[in-house]
Amino acid sequence: MLSFWLKKTWHNIRNNLGPQLGCLLTITLALGTFGMFILLGINFVQEVKQWQRKIPIIVFFNTAEQAQLAKEKIEKRNQISHVNYVSPKQSLLRLKKWLKDKEILLEGIDDNTLLPSLEIGLKTEFYNLNFLTTFAHSLKKMPGVVEVVYPSQLFLLAVKGWKFFQILLFLIGIFLSIATIFIVSNFVYLHFQKKKEEIAIMRLLGATEGFIRMPFFIEGILQGFIASLLSVFILWLFAHWFNRQIAEASLHFKLSFLNLKQTLGFIVFGSILGYLGSFLGTKK
Repeated sequence: MLSFWLKKTWHNIRNNLGPQLGCLLTITLALGTFGMFILLGINFVQEVKQWQRKIPIIVFFNTAEQAQLAKEKIEKRNQISHVNYVSPKQSLLRLKKWLKDKEILLEGIDDNTLLPSLEIGLKTEFYNLNFLTTFAHSLKKMPGVVEVVYPSQLFLLAVKGWKFFQILLFLIGIFLSIATIFIVSNFVYLHFQKKKEEIAIMRLLGATEGFIRMPFFIEGILQGFIASLLSVFILWLFAHWFNRQIAEASLHFKLSFLNLKQTLGFIVFGSILGYLGSFLGTKK
């Protein structure tokens, strides 16, 4: 029975090669667009996580002695990866380096006008907004603390940005999924109508509806499967090309590609859309 369905599917594809390719390319375009947004979303999250790990918590103190005492206490905490003491002189040198073309902004600033500080780095698993906020409040209670600066705004912006992107991704996914199902559905329906006489004969011979429709289901699944494979390949080519351009421009960024689990999920998703389209096409 399976061999009959596969032969029938191959016969249908071979006799409608032109329309099949047109349908395949259209589905590939839809899935490729959706895949591009998924790829950008994944890289957005990874990039934000890298940025937040590079930004330390900075604590300013009234005196160097208070900063050193606090450093000894903070280093004992399990959540801490490193604590660096920054003297007023070091801060001034940094400012001069950062503002080397705008030294006029540093007029009147010397070692006495700057405060000693600690730069605190957290272990990766503790980089979240709740812990940052709690930890920052505890630092403010330490003797001699003037100000605590931590990347809370970055988190808030990242969370808002990611939520907006998730909504956008969801809406685009719904639209392109419906479009893909609609394309496959119409294609299968037209193909189904061409086989009217053959299907009528099969019904007279006692063939069940499931038996008659199965080759069309397989056809739809193959359309979704091949289109999703092509989309993944195109996305891989794009990521490879993009990273080459970035490397040539000497920029410190790399577009990460989908991992194996995400790739397989995307291919299965495309195959399911193909099946749904063929199912609706044979139900019309």
